[in-house]
Amino acid sequence: MEIELSNESIKRLADALAPRVAKIIKAELKKKEDAEEWVRTKEAAQILGITERWLRRTKDNYPHIKNGNNEQGNLMFLKSGLIKTYAQ
Repeated sequence: MEIELSNESIKRLADALAPRVAKIIKAELKKKEDAEEWVRTKEAAQILGITERWLRRTKDNYPHIKNGNNEQGNLMFLKSGLIKTYAQ
């Protein structure tokens, strides 16, 4: 059985589905992000083969977050991002 749709019908269908698809994709990406492994500065520096001091200076070159709510929070680096950067 084959159904033929006009271009306008296809556009309306796509517009109707887009928010649902976006929500599903966002949820899947969130799951993957939550499953990613984050490492402290010491381990991150070891992965990259650089000093902790140099890593802190160049932290913006790597995916990272600051864990804590003050200026002295711990830096956490996304392990897969470090490995990807190291491989380049």
